[in-house]
Amino acid sequence: MDSATRYAFTLVELLVVIAIIAILAALLLPALGRARESSLKASCLNNNRQIITATILYADDTDGAYPPRTRGMDHGHPCWPGRLLRYYSNTGLLVCPSDRKIPPPVSGTRQVHPADVAPRSYMINGWNDFFLAPKGLPFNDQILFDRAIRDTDLDEPAGTIVYGEKNAESAHFFMDFMEGEGNAWQELVWNMHNRNSQAREEGNSGGSNYSFADGHAEYIGYGGTFNPVNLWAVLGQYRRLAKGN
Repeated sequence: MDSATRYAFTLVELLVVIAIIAILAALLLPALGRARESSLKASCLNNNRQIITATILYADDTDGAYPPRTRGMDHGHPCWPGRLLRYYSNTGLLVCPSDRKIPPPVSGTRQVHPADVAPRSYMINGWNDFFLAPKGLPFNDQILFDRAIRDTDLDEPAGTIVYGEKNAESAHFFMDFMEGEGNAWQELVWNMHNRNSQAREEGNSGGSNYSFADGHAEYIGYGGTFNPVNLWAVLGQYRRLAKGN
């Protein structure tokens, strides 16, 4: 046979090559997806660390007081993103990279401070039990208005959540677990990261990132912030009243 003779793929050979490429893609894509999600989760965790660091720096300048509960600049005072802005500088830190991109996650609607209206994936603890339970009061936003907890009020800072990840559609700034059925169920996202394809239907896989009063941030699996301990609560009796999965 002439050495210059060129061989062409037969249809069968072409189909075999396509099938091999499809198999390799099917094997590689899940691994690439997991690697990408691990990167996004790590970036979100870094956001949490920087936000809680900003909060601690703010508290250092205010006699240990965390940002008080406010209703925004239309009532004369910025909410926590605006109050902390000088300590974290870049409002991009308020968005988890795993959160939706188009449209971006909702923030406040009545605020005029640029940080308060910036897209936001996180919400701060509303400290409901600390301010309401000793007086035997149900959830009441009017009573909570302008209240600020201090770092010295927290007996277990390493086990008390300050920030968690919210629903993209939620405009809430504060996680009030005593409001309605509980903002933990209505406003938080328990599985922003590592959720499987059935998570939206089953709602029991993956987890989210949280930052704590001692300055650390960590990933906690679905339901782990309420069972066996309610990590959003301050008072002992409420920390033990954890809701299971």
